[in-house]
Amino acid sequence: MVVAAVVDGFFAEAAPYLRGRLLFVVDGRRVPSHAAPTLSDIERQTTIARLRSHGAEVIDLEPVYAVHTAQSGLGLEVGPYDHHLNALGVQMVMSAAARRLD
Repeated sequence: MVVAAVVDGFFAEAAPYLRGRLLFVVDGRRVPSHAAPTLSDIERQTTIARLRSHGAEVIDLEPVYAVHTAQSGLGLEVGPYDHHLNALGVQMVMSAAARRLD
């Protein structure tokens, strides 16, 4: 799978420079979906698994988004035509990263 090759290649190239903790924050679906997994979903899960197999710490944002969705009706994106995270979404991501770094 291409994703595995990319992650393995990253670690092969970066290995001489890696020191301490390596933390990856992985975006995902911002609203729960009961649809069958897509190729992108499978690649995302493969990426997370491969990063962890190399010893990296991974924050998977899908569970973070799911908790938010279950507790709030507020959206996390700028708007229907701009799917970047809004200020609330960015705050949630940075809070998750800060908690992991504590």
